[in-house]
Amino acid sequence: MDKPNIFQIATKELSQDAFLTWMLKWAAPGQRENDPKLYECARQFVIMLLKESPDFQITSLDAGRQWNNVDVWAEINDDTLLIIEDKKYATEHGNQLDTYREMAQEWCLHPDRNKTWKLVCVYLKTGNEAAKDLAEIKKKHYDTIGRADLVKLFKRHTDV
Repeated sequence: MDKPNIFQIATKELSQDAFLTWMLKWAAPGQRENDPKLYECARQFVIMLLKESPDFQITSLDAGRQWNNVDVWAEINDDTLLIIEDKKYATEHGNQLDTYREMAQEWCLHPDRNKTWKLVCVYLKTGNEAAKDLAEIKKKHYDTIGRADLVKLFKRHTDV
């Protein structure tokens, strides 16, 4: 399996979306042989995003950017769709979170799939966000991940 290359994902400039996509791609099962430490960091990143148990197994993973305006997406284990709305300093505008969730839910329920997929929606914010705004985001069925969550994860993997 080819190693994920950040410069193929971020073709114009490095961005937070590109980094998140790159990190997700490192959690694909075949990446363990390319770099076991980076693979494990990425696997724990996926576990954090999905709120799964530490022994959660990833059997397949594909990820990308800008699917119907969704910042980052990943198909995991052929049964889970993860969508990430990634914000640095901006906040939600309009009904974008509802729109993205509804569009992704339709994708998960599409009759062409042989089963219904689980949808996980994440609002990832590395800038500051008011607690009341985060509470509103959670009401829209998005889990929130902040800068402190990412720092905690990456501090456990300083050898990567």
